[in-house]
Amino acid sequence: MTVTSADVARHAGVSRSTVSQILNGHGHRFPASTRDRVQAAASELGYQPSAAGRALVRGASDIVVALIPDMTVGPTLQEFLNGLTDDLARHGLTLLLRLASASPESTERMITGLRPAAVMSMLPVSPRLRECIEGLGVRLVEPGRPGDRDVNVEIGYAQALHLIERGYRRVAYACLRDKRQDIFAGQREQGVARACERHGLPRPEVVRLALCVDEAIAQLRALETGTAVACYNDDVAAALLGGCRELDLRVPRDIALAGTADTPIARLSVPAITTFGYALGPAVSEASREIIDALSGDGHLPAFPPGFEIRLVQGGTT
Repeated sequence: MTVTSADVARHAGVSRSTVSQILNGHGHRFPASTRDRVQAAASELGYQPSAAGRALVRGASDIVVALIPDMTVGPTLQEFLNGLTDDLARHGLTLLLRLASASPESTERMITGLRPAAVMSMLPVSPRLRECIEGLGVRLVEPGRPGDRDVNVEIGYAQALHLIERGYRRVAYACLRDKRQDIFAGQREQGVARACERHGLPRPEVVRLALCVDEAIAQLRALETGTAVACYNDDVAAALLGGCRELDLRVPRDIALAGTADTPIARLSVPAITTFGYALGPAVSEASREIIDALSGDGHLPAFPPGFEIRLVQGGTT
């Protein structure tokens, strides 16, 4: 049987109008106890608000658009987006993924036609697109605001700090040659360089390669024995590990490797790759909660990506 707003009103002991206003983004007009009672009743009864009705009230759809750059969607980002999709769905919101590499004109047409509740971009948007989004009254979530955490700088810093603490005095940074798949390389390199500077080490050498053993071999031949390499991700670390095997370099004695993302390839490699993973559960909850609060007028939108815990997964490559 379909649960209606009238059922929620009876269960919560309030009027149907109160239920409608709270569940359609005007909860700030009511005491917190009333909002909590209505939301609890809706959850207990499994009430799903009408997307069409909410759109009429708000003047916008119940869609949150996520602008994804032209990059490989690895398991970490996929886990985050899956969790955010589920969390937003429980509040009657739909997460829509769109490649940010599409033409600016088509993206503007899409946003103008959909009039989403919010747009969440992994990279700072262009001034033109920002003007379009804000001109429509659509909430914008993007990185790079003053005071925001830069988790990619933190990842690079954590990698280099681990290598330095393991006793390595020569640190390099390895990233992908194709910038479309390596959009956060600059920030992570910055984190590695910051750690080296703070510990009195030379600025790290930067090597760029495609994911093939031949290129890994060429880059390894240019590195001094005893170099520790902070890698953009586990795939880069695995390519370099394969190159070490071909060159009979001992890992971690001759070359040390630290990956990122704690992917299956890190655990299946021999030796297992030392990597840095992310605890995404709290990040998903934080992002969805703040988006929902902001759309209700009770909060502010967070930066994307939100902060999350970075954890060391020790393998045999450091």
